[in-house]
Amino acid sequence: MKKAILFACLTLCGCVTNRTDPTYNGADSGAVVFAAGLTGTCEGFSFEYRNLHPQPGLLTSKIDGRIMYSSKSIRFWGRKEDFSGEESGIVTIHHLEPGEYELYTFTIYGTYNGIGHFDWFPQHEFSLKFTVTPGKAIYLGDFNCVGQTQKNFLGFEGDAGGYFVISDKHDRDLPIAQKQEPNLPPPALAVPDVDRAGEPTLRSRKRY
Repeated sequence: MKKAILFACLTLCGCVTNRTDPTYNGADSGAVVFAAGLTGTCEGFSFEYRNLHPQPGLLTSKIDGRIMYSSKSIRFWGRKEDFSGEESGIVTIHHLEPGEYELYTFTIYGTYNGIGHFDWFPQHEFSLKFTVTPGKAIYLGDFNCVGQTQKNFLGFEGDAGGYFVISDKHDRDLPIAQKQEPNLPPPALAVPDVDRAGEPTLRSRKRY
């Protein structure tokens, strides 16, 4: 897993493209339900997805969809966690244009050995596809970021990134989603098979 000092940047491209809009309200919109949570030392993460066949838009910068969670931002905005325990997090619903999408990268935020804030991200992009259908809903699963630690040369424990457990927890998550949107169509299960992704930081179960 790569590690980089956290900084803000904006990349502009010369082509015309459109952004992935998680609040799309067209008559043909479809819904995507997911949970995002943290276990252990993780401070937060952003798991990105993109439209594989976007329609031409008017923006000059591409903004992909994000499955995000940060315990600090949740407290800042005053939102309560939807579930807590070993894993704490929220359930979110995105409304998207119909089409084929893929989850392809992520960033984990944390502090490394107490010397600053860092990002951890995968060595290579991967591809976990899902399809959005007009008027339908799907459940992508629970994206649980599990923090890892390691000792520095002084013997002190510090954050060392983490890995994701992406699993089916629809019994917990879908009742929460139905309370958020009572008119939500019953979501079909569409949890990706991460064991076939070839990315060691994506797992279907927690490893001890």
